[in-house]
Amino acid sequence: MAADLAIHAGAEIGVLTVDDDAQKGTATIAEARAYLDPLGLKAAYAVVPGRPAEAAVAALVKDPADMVIMGKRGHSPLRHLILGGEAEQLMRSVELPVLLVS
Repeated sequence: MAADLAIHAGAEIGVLTVDDDAQKGTATIAEARAYLDPLGLKAAYAVVPGRPAEAAVAALVKDPADMVIMGKRGHSPLRHLILGGEAEQLMRSVELPVLLVS
């Protein structure tokens, strides 16, 4: 989804993977790079530990963006009620458009 939008808008992409397992995060970045490089898109890549919403907000402070596109993973209704959703937390923390992709 992000690649299509970036191609049509002539935009750059920042790919942020949040994972406490650095090897898993690096593998995810490698998959993204393998997909985006042949498309000729200019992209920056980062892997950081922590919670997705907090990490995304910190990344946006360092490198502002025009839009956030975030994958949405489902959690049990009880976990969502107790912890809140990462996507919901991100949307409440930034003043930019957030596109959730499932």
